[in-house]
Amino acid sequence: MGRPAGDIEQGEKQAVAIVEETYLNSYVAHAPMETHTATAIVENARPRCGASTQAPYMAKPMIAQALGFPE
Repeated sequence: MGRPAGDIEQGEKQAVAIVEETYLNSYVAHAPMETHTATAIVENARPRCGASTQAPYMAKPMIAQALGFPE
């Protein structure tokens, strides 16, 4: 199930140094920089597609349907 846990107090006793710090940062949005586009080439009744996507497996059936091919 889970990974075995250690003993914090024992670890602190064995540590050469303990570093404690707080880091703060404002919200950073997920903002990919690539242009969002897609290309499709059909040669010898075989489609090849390239798309800017983070979900290629979800895009596959939609692209196949748009091009009129079975998935």
